[in-house]
Amino acid sequence: MRSKSEVIVANALRSLGIDYSYEELLRMPDGSGREPDFTIRRSGQPPIYGDVVKNLSGKPWGRLSASVPAGTSRASRATGSSRP
Repeated sequence: MRSKSEVIVANALRSLGIDYSYEELLRMPDGSGREPDFTIRRSGQPPIYGDVVKNLSGKPWGRLSASVPAGTSRASRATGSSRP
């Protein structure tokens, strides 16, 4: 983990029993790649990608921002546990 905020998010996911991968390579449709901080894969559902957003204000906080890959709708994104 590269930051305290990432450790906090990882610990929260683990405590909720949510399996995740850290900085797993994500191939974009144009062939480029990204490594979101967290990837949550769920059987039969699209994955959830999350990045911990850096706070530029100097005040401590952490946030998991989910992004949806091309070809999926926000309505189809689940936000719960990795369990089906």
